[in-house]
Amino acid sequence: MGWADAAGDGTVLATTRLHVTLDPAFAADLPLSIGSVALDAGPVVLAFLGEDLAPGARLALVEADDSAGRSVFRLARP
Repeated sequence: MGWADAAGDGTVLATTRLHVTLDPAFAADLPLSIGSVALDAGPVVLAFLGEDLAPGARLALVEADDSAGRSVFRLARP
């Protein structure tokens, strides 16, 4: 089995909003909206939401840098 490119579109399954963190690197980003997303290609991923979204919303997965310069997955409307 090999790697294959896949579109990053998917559907939000569940969301939550974090107001507290034990990791100082995330403190500047609070509150954080995160969600589980079923990608059309099959996998389910956890990612930061670019906005408040409800389960069932259609999104596109994009790679972005957070406020500390780390590479993370973010979700945004396509």
